[in-house]
Amino acid sequence: MFKCAEARYETNAVVIKLLGDFCYDTVGPVYPFVNDILKKCPDSLIFDLAKVEFIDSKGAGFFIDVKKCGRNDRGVLLAAVPYNILVVLNRLMIAGRFKICKTVAEALEKIPR
Repeated sequence: MFKCAEARYETNAVVIKLLGDFCYDTVGPVYPFVNDILKKCPDSLIFDLAKVEFIDSKGAGFFIDVKKCGRNDRGVLLAAVPYNILVVLNRLMIAGRFKICKTVAEALEKIPR
């Protein structure tokens, strides 16, 4: 079950924390949540996946969709990705399309100011 998504605005990015299962049944409500952020904020996006327990192809595809929404110029980064989630992203050949950082702090350092 997907529990929630919360956003934290930093100097040069918005950190979006995802919790729980991120899959076909749960990804739908996250689209409008992120779209609202994209309308308000031109900064980079960092998805904190530390508390994501499960992801499927629909959840992984969400990150591709966000990147296609004009984020290529500033970036979409994935941070604190659990090993089991990284395995899925690699199998789907999605991991190579993103900067993946060990921590949110590391991701914040990699974003252009």
